[in-house]
Amino acid sequence: MKFKAIVILMLLAAVTAFTAISCNEPEDTPEEVHNIKLSELASYKIIYPDGELRSSLSQLAAKLQTAIREKTGIKIAISDDYYVEGYSEPIGEYEILLGPTTRDESVQVMKDLKAKDYAVRLVDKKLVIASGSTEHIERVTDELIARLETLEGDDAVFYDASTDDRRVTDDYEILDVLIDGVSISDYRIVYVTGDGYKSVATELRDIICERTGYRLEMVPDIKKNRDGKREIVVGVAKRNAPAKVASLESNEFYVGESDGSLWLCGGDEYCTYQAVHDFCARLKPSADDALSLSISERVSPLIDDGTLVTMTFNVLVSDPEPRMQAVLSMIKKHSPHSFGVQEANSKWINFLKEALKDDYLCVGVGRQKDRSGETCNIFYRKDTFKLISSGTEWLTSTPTVAGSKVNGSSLPRIYTYAILECKSNGQRFMHINTHLHHTGTDESVRVEQVKYLLKFIDSYKNKMPIILTGDLNATIDKESVSNIINSGFENSQSLALVSDNIRAELGQKTIDYVLFTKDDFRVFVYDVDNSKVGGIQPSDHDPIIVRYKLK
Repeated sequence: MKFKAIVILMLLAAVTAFTAISCNEPEDTPEEVHNIKLSELASYKIIYPDGELRSSLSQLAAKLQTAIREKTGIKIAISDDYYVEGYSEPIGEYEILLGPTTRDESVQVMKDLKAKDYAVRLVDKKLVIASGSTEHIERVTDELIARLETLEGDDAVFYDASTDDRRVTDDYEILDVLIDGVSISDYRIVYVTGDGYKSVATELRDIICERTGYRLEMVPDIKKNRDGKREIVVGVAKRNAPAKVASLESNEFYVGESDGSLWLCGGDEYCTYQAVHDFCARLKPSADDALSLSISERVSPLIDDGTLVTMTFNVLVSDPEPRMQAVLSMIKKHSPHSFGVQEANSKWINFLKEALKDDYLCVGVGRQKDRSGETCNIFYRKDTFKLISSGTEWLTSTPTVAGSKVNGSSLPRIYTYAILECKSNGQRFMHINTHLHHTGTDESVRVEQVKYLLKFIDSYKNKMPIILTGDLNATIDKESVSNIINSGFENSQSLALVSDNIRAELGQKTIDYVLFTKDDFRVFVYDVDNSKVGGIQPSDHDPIIVRYKLK
């Protein structure tokens, strides 16, 4: 018993001693916040992302690098964030990270940010300036540069985490969008590989980003969905498509949800564009914190959204009989609201006027002295437009003298114009159609002809929007075309949301154009149709078809 009592007393003493030691142990103190002193900048490297922000952020990195060198004499290195383990230089402990880099610290801070938000935070020994907006990153960079000017001595604090760390959030129309209960931020956008569908997908991403702040990842459909992430599919992509998608007509679009993916697609790029905007029309502010959408499967015809179609078509004057029906079929296929023809002599014009008389009217005369010969006639749909005025003039210093020509031109050259008024809304614009000198080496002749064309255009340019169609017999880099562009026109091929890169003259570079006066039009589709009709090539030029809307 005495032995047991001694053991118990010893145990009690040990417990008491342990308890006393435990009670006297100091509480955990927060980890010391690391600040960056001027002298420490010598250890740092500035890192910017190797992506779409590379150009602008590399310039900001260089700007900060220069400011640090001028203030301290220290030249710190700058680099993009590209890293492959075993091949790249090891990632350093001290870094200033500009924008959405691939560094873990950037990813950690960026994950809580929306598109117009930004954060500045010291993570361990890395200064993270996080935002998807170059504007915000530039603002913070300029603040740091301005601070440098006020600091003196190696111990001066360049960055104080206790006062400088911050997160700034912006306001958004919609806090979140729930698609069948799942946040839209959990989706990526997948598009049919190709520039046209990528443009449509980019517009979708930008609209979602603007309204919600979520900037979704975008990938082409050749990239397989290996991680099972939810997807918004733009176009008939290489995915397990809903049954109705496979049977879409060329003038239909589809919006629907299948197996956790949202499908926005159509019979072509423009139909897909309409599917995208059908979905985006639902992204409206909600009284609730999140907008909840339930997507029902739906196939719809093209919406009459006020868009118009114009076309330019050099029909080739020689040997027309075997090709007349093919040319007519091409025109009816695209059903432009207005179109200009070149090399169309009286045989062509008489045929087209008769064949299209139920739908179209036509203006223009031939280029010869007696107003015969090849025309640059303009056809327009009589159910769409009211003709206000029209005329044909010659590309010379005497534009009203029929058959006149500039020195060096083997043939008279003309332009035809039509001022058209939309019956639906009263909007007016001018359509001009022309055909310049054809000898490839005589660029000076075309430059002279363009001078007189622009003289006419200048009298109308600030009064109404202008569409210029024609065979200019010169590529985009030539002086004649450049002079037109520089006078206030834009090439529809570069303006279009969806653009076809096929050349418009068989075997040659593009010399046919549809040009628009700047800021007057929204251009949706630029298309070059090089298809045959019944095995027949309609012409030695392919028609260019452009879908647009007057602003």
